Amino acid sequence: MMLDEIKKRYSGLQDDLGIVSKTLKDGACLLLSLCSIIDELSDKPCDIIEVINTAWDNKWMKWDYELIDSLALLNHFTGKRFSRTEVTSLPSVIKDNEFTIEKWYNPDTKYTHFKRRFVDTLKNSKTVKEGYIKEYYIYSYKV
Repeated sequence: MMLDEIKKRYSGLQDDLGIVSKTLKDGACLLLSLCSIIDELSDKPCDIIEVINTAWDNKWMKWDYELIDSLALLNHFTGKRFSRTEVTSLPSVIKDNEFTIEKWYNPDTKYTHFKRRFVDTLKNSKTVKEGYIKEYYIYSYKV
């Protein structure tokens, strides 16, 4: 999928899914960011419900949407072999096989929020507004 399509699909999606489940709204930011990576590597949007169910069935994710094994999830849905690096600043060049996720932290609320650099799954994240980027996750696969 093209980045414009992904941005349109994921912008505020976590808020929209909050209608279904408050836990989904509160805890699914990293999961949805990974789904956007799956979409970026595919011609069509992934089935987010299938991703959720597969993650639970394989114990890659806790009931509250906290991911235990993000690499297994990406590997399964992309057919690629991913690795993850955690860095405090981004390199000057992001390669075609690298995907970044920002890890935001708000020291007042003690909340963490994950988002892609180009789209946020929350419409108005207090953590982003009042916090800071604690680190970046760079997911990459071997070419």
